[in-house]
Amino acid sequence: PRASEDVNHNDLWLRFPDAEIWPDTKSGGLRILGGAEARLLISSPTPLTRLAIHLEPPATPEIEVRGAEVGGLAFRPDGGVSAVLELDQEPIRHAMWWTREPQFLYMLRLRLPDAPARPVPFSLRRL
Repeated sequence: PRASEDVNHNDLWLRFPDAEIWPDTKSGGLRILGGAEARLLISSPTPLTRLAIHLEPPATPEIEVRGAEVGGLAFRPDGGVSAVLELDQEPIRHAMWWTREPQFLYMLRLRLPDAPARPVPFSLRRL
């Protein structure tokens, strides 16, 4: 998909306004360019309060997120890192093309400041 297309990822609809973040069509996961800040628009039919983020190995522990507080950082035995994102924003309600029901929309800005400038695999899921 191109930067502005919508994809379903773990029952969340995602849009990628920036080229530094994108879906990986082969694995079903996501990618972000290490060191770059990238926006991610998340859509859900129900309100969200928390998300889990899982960075695949080798992962750096520094995760910066605007639009959520990062907590519950855990180092996995495989070299990956997981964290809980506590959303700290009021969602916008808006209709989307795939449903007539208004969706709850959240904008996050993600950055992995210590990661090298290469694609970093990760995934998100609702908690």
